[in-house]
Amino acid sequence: MSDAPRLLTPQQVSERIGVAVETLANRRMTGQHSPPFVRIGARIYYDAADLDRWLANLPRQRSTREKVPR
Repeated sequence: MSDAPRLLTPQQVSERIGVAVETLANRRMTGQHSPPFVRIGARIYYDAADLDRWLANLPRQRSTREKVPR
C-alpha cells in the first residue's frame, strides 16, 4: 500500500461535498471557506486526507439561525 496522498480533482471534490466546481474556484481565489489544495503546473488538486480534516473541522450547527464563524 502506498503512502502517497490521494489527489482529487475539483470535479471529484465538487461531487463529494456538493459544492459547484465554480464555487470551489471562487473560494480558492478568496481563500475563504476553501479546503486546502495543491497546484501542480496549471492543475489544481485536493489531497483527500486534507479534505477529510477540513470537513471534520467545519463548525457544527444545530439550527440554520445560528451564526457560524468564518
